[in-house]
Amino acid sequence: MRLVAATAVLAATIGSDVAIAATPELSTTDQLKTRRYVSAGDRAYVMGFEDGNFYAQGWHVTGEMGGVWTQPLKLVDGVWFSVDGKWLDPATKFSSGWGYTRMDFPDASGLQISRTDFAPDGKRAALFGLRLRNPGAAFSMATGFTWILSVIAIAVVVVIVRVARRLRSTGWAIALGLVLGGALGNLMDRIFRAPGPLQGHVVDMVSPFAPNGEAFAVFNLADSAISCGGVLLVVLALLGYELDSSNNAKTADG
Repeated sequence: MRLVAATAVLAATIGSDVAIAATPELSTTDQLKTRRYVSAGDRAYVMGFEDGNFYAQGWHVTGEMGGVWTQPLKLVDGVWFSVDGKWLDPATKFSSGWGYTRMDFPDASGLQISRTDFAPDGKRAALFGLRLRNPGAAFSMATGFTWILSVIAIAVVVVIVRVARRLRSTGWAIALGLVLGGALGNLMDRIFRAPGPLQGHVVDMVSPFAPNGEAFAVFNLADSAISCGGVLLVVLALLGYELDSSNNAKTADG
């Protein structure tokens, strides 16, 4: 009897953990400006509105109950973010899961933006994570046409693989290898990353000269390979080098 009871308790505990882990994220887009949310830990919490703003709320301390609190202290009235010197518009989608909340904001300067609020247990603090995604190509080109970029990348890969059989020039081999490697690298992101196949967002991590793209566009190694390969192809073409020979320009004069 005790064994049966212990087994039942263990099964219920395991089932409970599985249910918690499998609990889906809940989302809404309705009346976000009038609906409040709380992201709470055991020593601090964030209270705001589901459109991402921190309007005056509460009666216990009139208009001051929102923001970030660690009782009995209020840390800040709220947090606001801007892109290119403009405040973000109110969020259009609110999502909540176990221990966190997330708001999706309208696109700004070609970027897709979301904010995640989280209050860790055991800390008198709250974390605000801002995610910026560029759905286009370098320099925010072709924003909103990610699937077209994916199709172009596939076409480039196919063409280079077919042309590779004719390669006799080391320079062309290096240039096409750089372009092929870069195209495949970005294509993997396009296929396997969110939000879906052929629409995935490429991850950029290189910010030369200054952080956060302040001095130059943020890019990745695949972008660098494509750019260097493209420049080398132009140079080879101008110098008269062709795919199947070292330098056909020299043979023209005998």
